[in-house]
Amino acid sequence: MKFLHHEPIRLSDVFLQLLQSLPLAKDSRNLAQSAYIPALIEPILQRELARHGDSSRISVDCILDDDKHRGEGVFMYVAETDHDIVVRLEDGEDVHASLQSLGLTAGAVVAGIGMLREVTLAFWNGSEYVEHLVKGPVELLSLQGNLSRKEGDPFVHLHAVLGREDGTVVGGHLMKATVHETNEIVIRKLLGVVMERREEPSGLFGLYPHSSSGSSAP
Repeated sequence: MKFLHHEPIRLSDVFLQLLQSLPLAKDSRNLAQSAYIPALIEPILQRELARHGDSSRISVDCILDDDKHRGEGVFMYVAETDHDIVVRLEDGEDVHASLQSLGLTAGAVVAGIGMLREVTLAFWNGSEYVEHLVKGPVELLSLQGNLSRKEGDPFVHLHAVLGREDGTVVGGHLMKATVHETNEIVIRKLLGVVMERREEPSGLFGLYPHSSSGSSAP
């Protein structure tokens, strides 16, 4: 599965139908100029650009190069300001892969709600993560964490609280999860901060934050 961010999108028939009914804004200009966009879509995009103006920025990402999902029109919405990112994930998306595709290496996941399925939670017992499966679907009651840099690549660290149908609640370190229906996630950009992870003797990759204008963490 491959997520593309701020890049041209080759549209399936299903996605074309969806796009015609969706409000798009500033970053859609790049889509309209893409050689992959049929001529019939460009007027729609331009109309929405004019309606929203330049005060709003949103991009639409589409899953490509995946035989299982090709043609299903699965994608996520990303609205971004100088300080914040709001993401809506669609049914079937991998939570970690989707957030990692943003390319952000210094951010705080401050809120997340929605539903999940095929969830793997974990508990660190001092030497290893003990995992347990929550099949779901379950309500995502709370999602927090951060986005950092691990061995040069974007890394997503998440904790979640989940609500079952019977009203019971479970939570822990979120190892893996698939979006059920939708997720709505708010991320705060940590400007001027370097969020670096390094492997420690315990086996964990500890967080070593430091100012981007100052010296590195010891």
